[in-house]
Amino acid sequence: MRTISLSLNHNTSIPTKLLIISTIALSTCASFIHWGYYYGYSIQFPYAVIFAWTIYRPDQTRILPLLLMGILKDALMGGQLGLTSGAFWITWWLAIGQRWFLIKRNFSIAWMSFIVVAGFVESLRFFVLSLTNLESPFIGAFFYDLLMLGAFFPLIARIIYWLSKKHRP
Repeated sequence: MRTISLSLNHNTSIPTKLLIISTIALSTCASFIHWGYYYGYSIQFPYAVIFAWTIYRPDQTRILPLLLMGILKDALMGGQLGLTSGAFWITWWLAIGQRWFLIKRNFSIAWMSFIVVAGFVESLRFFVLSLTNLESPFIGAFFYDLLMLGAFFPLIARIIYWLSKKHRP
């Protein structure tokens, strides 16, 4: 039975570790930017980064850095601690489960799969937000987030695919 490690592999090179952590960190920082009409709501770019890294380099994508980035994002944004970490974990878990199916398919299949995963994770996040805040979040933000994630995913995935090929040990 295969166990899942909670940290980056000990045989992973330092530049690869820094590359993975920096792309997740940069996408988390990019999600702080309030895009477009829905001021006060940020696009969850880390979902695309986590999904793409997990598909193309699952041996290098570990859950502990993702959970720490989620807690850091929640702390900096003033959200419920653990909500973003849970969303990151679910995204990672669903991507790991689909990896063998998606790795040999056309990119458009991975793109549609990402939109389904992002929609599922965001709907769970919106549900938890509505329960904890006792009010319904603006549903337009949900669709705006999915639209922007769907639009940016090909670019993010291609960059990560290129980086993962360039930094293979």
